[in-house]
Amino acid sequence: MKGKWRQKQWVKIFAPDFFGGVEVAETPAVRVSDVLNRTVSVTLKDFLDCVEVPDPLNQVKVVLQVKRVDGGNGYTVVKEIEMSREFLRGLVPSGRFSRGKSVIETEGIYSFRDGAEARVFAVVLSESKMSLSKKKTLRRIVHELFKRKADELKFYEFIKETLLGKTASDIYLEAKKLCKPNQAFVSKVKVLKQPRG
Repeated sequence: MKGKWRQKQWVKIFAPDFFGGVEVAETPAVRVSDVLNRTVSVTLKDFLDCVEVPDPLNQVKVVLQVKRVDGGNGYTVVKEIEMSREFLRGLVPSGRFSRGKSVIETEGIYSFRDGAEARVFAVVLSESKMSLSKKKTLRRIVHELFKRKADELKFYEFIKETLLGKTASDIYLEAKKLCKPNQAFVSKVKVLKQPRG
């Protein structure tokens, strides 16, 4: 075992250029190429050089995957963005606290103008109980919102809007047309196909 560790080197892992190309981790490997397809999980704060990040953005986990090695370093792409499960559990009402409220979850696959494809999950918390027909209408409205964004934006532009809270704000404004939303947010973005180039 000690012999194997002596053969290993520490490979630096860098975030995508979209996040400033900052170093986010180091991982051991016998060959630099061994780190290809490895993943590393970081928080949004890791990209902002210790600047204080407000909730709920402070609860966002970004999963990066190494897709290129060069000069002894590993370079990544975004594989997944997800709010922490503990944070989500704290938001969603349960038991007696859920009376008179609704939780509306949406999910869909969207193709962006740069060829990227992603499965996007969103949640709307309503202060009042919603009928099944209104829930269905709200899901359709949110789906149409994401479809417009996918048609208009490149993938990383959408990621930027999502991380900065603009996407959640747009969902909230759409939800106000049907209910009294308490909160709205994107809970997860899972990349199915990377952008071209």
